[in-house]
Amino acid sequence: MTTLTGSGVRNLPGAISTAGGGTYTTSPLSPLMGDASRAVEAWFKTTSPGCILNAGSDGHSQAFSLCVRNGPYNAPTPGTPGIYFETWDSDIFVPLTNMVDGGWHYLALTLSGNAVDIVIDGSQPRAYVWNGTAYGGLTGQPFALAYTPDTAPSGLGVGTTGLGAIVGGLVGTIADIAVYPRALPVAELARHYRLVTG
Repeated sequence: MTTLTGSGVRNLPGAISTAGGGTYTTSPLSPLMGDASRAVEAWFKTTSPGCILNAGSDGHSQAFSLCVRNGPYNAPTPGTPGIYFETWDSDIFVPLTNMVDGGWHYLALTLSGNAVDIVIDGSQPRAYVWNGTAYGGLTGQPFALAYTPDTAPSGLGVGTTGLGAIVGGLVGTIADIAVYPRALPVAELARHYRLVTG
């Protein structure tokens, strides 16, 4: 596990303000390269859309970004707030209206091959998955991506502008970012959330 901020999340120590434009790791993290299995998690709070984590590059299946953003114009619910996972050509949009309420939220994603699970505030909401051509209907988890991610080596951006400038960096606070070199079980991610919220 690579921890970029504090390890204890009950009081959210190590929280960073992203008002200055975010930050990058100085080198790539091996779990965020190629088709490696991985899990990422973070706590965040904001009152506007913006990217939380960014890695990779603008190319077919080479991106790995988690952002708070409004639904894309071509999504079944354009303009609806939510969480957006971008791999470039195979993306997931989770419509959720409370992500910009200024309160703390937990976001975790686990990836193995083309299978993705996303945990938001302890639950696994339904989402729209881009199949390389169009969004499918609202579907339950785990999600199956049309393409297995092949994330290009890059530093990990925290609170930085999304790849392809889909949305700016998150303006708010991000805490307790963790990157794991394996796909954690959803039950473990949910346990991480419960450790903080009681």
